[in-house]
Amino acid sequence: MGRQYLKVVFPDERQVFIGGRVAGETNRRLVVEEGTHYIRLAPPRNYSPRYRRPTVTGTTPRRPMEVVFEKKSLDVFISYSHQDRKWLKMLREFLSPLVQNRQIEIWDDTMIKPGTLWSTALEKALVSTKVAVLLVSRHFLASDFIVGNELPRLLAVAEEGGLQILWIYVSESLYEETDIEQYQAAHDVSKPLDALSPPAKRHRVLKQICQNIKHALEEDPPSS
Repeated sequence: MGRQYLKVVFPDERQVFIGGRVAGETNRRLVVEEGTHYIRLAPPRNYSPRYRRPTVTGTTPRRPMEVVFEKKSLDVFISYSHQDRKWLKMLREFLSPLVQNRQIEIWDDTMIKPGTLWSTALEKALVSTKVAVLLVSRHFLASDFIVGNELPRLLAVAEEGGLQILWIYVSESLYEETDIEQYQAAHDVSKPLDALSPPAKRHRVLKQICQNIKHALEEDPPSS
């Protein structure tokens, strides 16, 4: 088996793993043994497909095999009570730079088109969701729909290792009496957001929350 050459094509510079080991970087010529190789990129997982497994043969230094990965946004699912819409709006505003540079896409129930079944829309959204953000308040925990439908599905997918849960303490509530307490908060919950003043302090915490969401997206998926 002789030396072969390939180039992993991706819009950004990223480490390339071949057979579980770092083999080089994207968009540069790499040297491998002839044969079939398992290739993936380093986190964040904003690429598609998850891996490629090409058979590399018949290449030359001037004509390496090109293995192409496409860049995609990572989805953030936001679960909230409609009585907390102002907090959804504020969080979206703080996350907007990540949306504008196509690092993330945000999904919430405002995205559901009229006439679409909620359960169908949710399952479709969860296929590409990596982080689910819960806006926890007394309204959130009092919602029969959230507690009986949306939240159990999100927690079940999290238990299967399909996504990471982060929660934001919007206002005082008995969250300690729920399963939410077992999951990582996106900020210090000694005080809920609506108790932070002046507004500048609240804005600093919201910035920190968005940074923590970004960090969670860059991590490898949780193991089941």
